[in-house]
Amino acid sequence: MTRTIASIRTAFGRHRKTGLALAISGLTLAALSPGVAAAASPASPGAAVGTFIFASGPGHLAGDGHNWSLTVEVESLADSPRFNVIAFGISTPHLGGTESHFWGGQLPPSDLSVSSAAVMTVSSRSSLSPVASLHLTFKPTSRTTSTRDCATGKEVIYTGTLKGSLQLTTGLRGLSFHAAQLSFGSHNTLTDLKDCVFSPCHATVWSSISGPAGTAAFAAGTSLVVPGHPAAAATIQRSVTLPGTNTLSRTDMWTIRAKAPTFSKSSRSLSVTSSSGGLVTGAATLSHGVPSGSPPGTPKTCHVGGKNYRQTDTQYLNARYDPAKPFEAHSILNGIVKVPSPGTARFDIVTVK
Repeated sequence: MTRTIASIRTAFGRHRKTGLALAISGLTLAALSPGVAAAASPASPGAAVGTFIFASGPGHLAGDGHNWSLTVEVESLADSPRFNVIAFGISTPHLGGTESHFWGGQLPPSDLSVSSAAVMTVSSRSSLSPVASLHLTFKPTSRTTSTRDCATGKEVIYTGTLKGSLQLTTGLRGLSFHAAQLSFGSHNTLTDLKDCVFSPCHATVWSSISGPAGTAAFAAGTSLVVPGHPAAAATIQRSVTLPGTNTLSRTDMWTIRAKAPTFSKSSRSLSVTSSSGGLVTGAATLSHGVPSGSPPGTPKTCHVGGKNYRQTDTQYLNARYDPAKPFEAHSILNGIVKVPSPGTARFDIVTVK
């Protein structure tokens, strides 16, 4: 499944949020991996930065009567030329959950530069037009070498400041932002992956399948199964490709904490529920899923927070999605968003010991 909610299976081996973790913005995942133990030192020039992940702290914007947090994330592969993916989004608390809107696409090599001292500059020129114009500079103030999130190898984490300018036309209720001098929070990190190899622990994941992929809203959920870190969320999500924007897409997402789903092995069914009121409401049974084994590439030993665990992951496909209460999002910028039903669904059952 290519939808964003599926990509979170790669996210739990890291203590920093990346574009892969955006789908679960309503969860607090910091507890999965406490602060890096290695001592920090001032940033200084070194070998060229290779494949890296950059994640900003929050920048603060006001619009439509709400305060929005802006985040920017970049993933860059050290090919020749570099292959760069950018995601930027706004989010705000609403009705007990989090409303988020994210844009994602590619940056040409000319729009991104990173020095051997990990100074990163993003200047989007026309590549994000007409949605956004970003001119940002990250300057590191410290660096840390860590093995905590790596099954093998190590990574170098630079922490520093992010400043610049932004223009964003959301296309939602006429909401636009313009900030000539924007500073982000203190949790700006650029992680040079070096030879770090991730072997992430998975989450129990479920998703309805409603209409053509990427057009209709669908309901989804996650449940963390790493021992000692229980958390679950329900989400409604919808993605659209924006014409004339160099394959830029927007994902609208509404997330709320929820009860962990209940699995019946005898009927191969998963019972899922959100809250009775609030941002996301709904309840359904995903019944008679067809077990299809582990997803390709699933590691039997996973690694998170400096610890190794044994992991099993079984996919159940072609389940019937039959909601007892239709899933709906009660949003700020999109009004009431309804998930079509009935339909089909899929879910993963994960055990981590």
